[in-house]
Amino acid sequence: MTETNPVTSTWEQRREAEQQAEQEWFEQISALIGQIGLALGWALKTYNQDEYRHRLPDLEDANGHRLCFGKSRDSAAQAAKKLHIAGGWPSIKTATGSKQVTAYDVSEKSPSIEVSLSRGANVIAREITRRLLPEYSRIYGRCVERINATLSYEAKTKIAYNSLCASLGLAPENRSYDGTISVRLYEYLDGMYGELRPSGDSIDMDVRGVPLAVAIQVCAILRIAKEAQGDDRA
Repeated sequence: MTETNPVTSTWEQRREAEQQAEQEWFEQISALIGQIGLALGWALKTYNQDEYRHRLPDLEDANGHRLCFGKSRDSAAQAAKKLHIAGGWPSIKTATGSKQVTAYDVSEKSPSIEVSLSRGANVIAREITRRLLPEYSRIYGRCVERINATLSYEAKTKIAYNSLCASLGLAPENRSYDGTISVRLYEYLDGMYGELRPSGDSIDMDVRGVPLAVAIQVCAILRIAKEAQGDDRA
């Protein structure tokens, strides 16, 4: 007959009780978040619990704003009695991959609030509207502006790169180093090497070994551009 270790048995029972309490809390708060969403007019976004165990649902509005929920940051004794609510941030796909643009990226602090669960869905929704959404929406707007500026910069850079390739009679290459692209000139003229690196609508030029005759032609073009700029400023 196998004897049961009383210490192990007690630990397992305690663990099962904790897991049961956690599951009940999760179900209770998930239902509450759904009610908050109805009060706000925001949609509920749930997560696959096999992949994200006990990750609470988010709320999203039609403009991409997102509210994330979790336990309070207070002591363990108070954590289950309050709800921590913070805003989610927009994402951007760039040449180096996908990333979120957060409050930190626009030199802001990420706003959040904590509300007692006992106040109910309607009151919590009003607290979100009053205490969180104004600041969160303002910072979210700045993040969107940063994303638009980044996308505009990348589009201008790509246009500049293709224009350089076309002017030199070179085929564009599908290559990128840390999200940057450049036109390599290592085999363009005998003895000349370097690269042209577009950055938005300007070009960084690092070209060496340029034959004197070619350099004189480049300088002449630069002089014409300088004189034209002077005429524009007059």
